[in-house]
Amino acid sequence: MSAYKKNKTAALKNANRPFRVCLLGAPFNTNNRGVSALAYSLIKLVKDVVPEAKISFFMGHPEKTNERLFLAGEEVDVKIINLRLTPKALIQEHVLFLFFMACITFVIPLRWIKKKIIHSNARLRELYDCDVIGDIHGGDSFSDIYGLGQFISGIIPTIIIILLGKKLVLFPQTYGPYNSWVAKAIARWIILRADTVLSRDRDSIELVRNMLGQKKENKQIEFCPDVAFTMPAIIPSKIEIYPPSNFTPGEAFIGLNINGLMFHGGYTGKNMFGLNFEYKTFVLKLIERLMQETTSRIFLIPHTFGKSGNVYNDNETSRQVYESLKGKYADRLYLVTGEYNQFEIKGIIGRCNFFIGSRMHACIAAVSQEVPTAAVAYSKKFSGLFDGVGLGQMVVDARTLDLDGAINRVMELYRNREHERAPIAQKINFARTQVKKTFTQLLRKPISSDSAS
Repeated sequence: MSAYKKNKTAALKNANRPFRVCLLGAPFNTNNRGVSALAYSLIKLVKDVVPEAKISFFMGHPEKTNERLFLAGEEVDVKIINLRLTPKALIQEHVLFLFFMACITFVIPLRWIKKKIIHSNARLRELYDCDVIGDIHGGDSFSDIYGLGQFISGIIPTIIIILLGKKLVLFPQTYGPYNSWVAKAIARWIILRADTVLSRDRDSIELVRNMLGQKKENKQIEFCPDVAFTMPAIIPSKIEIYPPSNFTPGEAFIGLNINGLMFHGGYTGKNMFGLNFEYKTFVLKLIERLMQETTSRIFLIPHTFGKSGNVYNDNETSRQVYESLKGKYADRLYLVTGEYNQFEIKGIIGRCNFFIGSRMHACIAAVSQEVPTAAVAYSKKFSGLFDGVGLGQMVVDARTLDLDGAINRVMELYRNREHERAPIAQKINFARTQVKKTFTQLLRKPISSDSAS
């Protein structure tokens, strides 16, 4: 068969099958509502641009199956291309076996043998048949900030995509910091082989360019705001709080998101993020200042959930703080007790007239609804992301300010909240427009002729 006929046949095959998009790095079933916000935002962006698209997730899951997800009033079916890490997993679904198979296809020069190996494994075959494969690495996990082990386990699926010869899109995320040469070398290798590199902050663009050195001339790195700016909010029919209380229509209250991981010093328990003060002391003294200088009720709003006894999650830590202060502030301090999904928790945050958060996507949930915010930062991702949308003044950097300076800055933002509110709408609308424009251009590129071969 001539090359012309082969290409024509491939084009006809592509035209007669659904457009397939595979998402990595943002599992939709996590207890971290920020990661879930990324997953559902990506689904919505894909469906808005290509309504007929078939979406799959390459993610850790007990089985290869289909799931029906509820996307703010719309049902969306997604396919799970599962992988496992446990030694008890079937060999054909274990991530190390998939990695080994992908390595074999990478080194074999004969195309027909490559395809035979790929088609011998259902998971590799489904990945190979996708038109667009994108990884978002949880927004900030393309870095060893949470430890080298977590970084390496997170990038193995990404490397599998590259070894299969598929075009990889790095969705808008933070790049770095890289505290070890190993993480930096692996990140550089992946970025150089990605087809499209999107950054949600301009600092990361500069970091990547410096990391690539002379090869930066051959790699285009584009800015795109965080996809969660586009996620809709749903106000729950009932907001479960303790102690039980009724909301007065139009009542303004202050929302406080306490980051459980920061509260306990990170995974190491030894100030893992290099904060300039003890975060636990900051939270307690901040609540005291808010009680003294305002008349508002304060709602503790978790954004990461977990079982009782897991101190790293926000709900358990918020409960600890509430229990320690309820005797002193019983009439003004409340704990949000319901375990709400990403749409609902955003809706609750939108009821605030001022929001203080240390989970970045909790802060995004606030500003994307025009709520003046104090984003208490534990990493560079906060300033980069907020600067990128023109709201950098809302970041309170816990790595550079001292305890009194951080509390004073939060109180200053609170006093100026109406002034701060004025420019938010225009800047957030511009950010949403940028995200939608980027994904429209990305998803309407011509499909590679070998995608469904």
